[in-house]
Amino acid sequence: MSTDERREEMLRILMGGERTTIPYLASTLGASISTIKRDLAVLTVDRGYPIMTEQGNKGGVYMQNFRHAHRHILSQVQITAIYTAMNAVDKDTAATLQTLLNAYA
Repeated sequence: MSTDERREEMLRILMGGERTTIPYLASTLGASISTIKRDLAVLTVDRGYPIMTEQGNKGGVYMQNFRHAHRHILSQVQITAIYTAMNAVDKDTAATLQTLLNAYA
């Protein structure tokens, strides 16, 4: 997984709305804890995402007051699966799947 792919996947996880942890992100994304911390810094400082980290019992990593227009929430695997399905269905269903791709990919 490239750096950009890892950061995009991290954003997808965080945009889900649930708090997570840095160790969870590291494990899920196949990266070290220090790499995840650097990625979080880049996404927050350089790219302006409102990513918050809190220590303690109810802490974690999350997006603060973030409203996302649903763009870019599908992974590449999900996008590929939709394109594959488009070739196996009727014209109307394919058009519906294309609408989903336009809205979420």
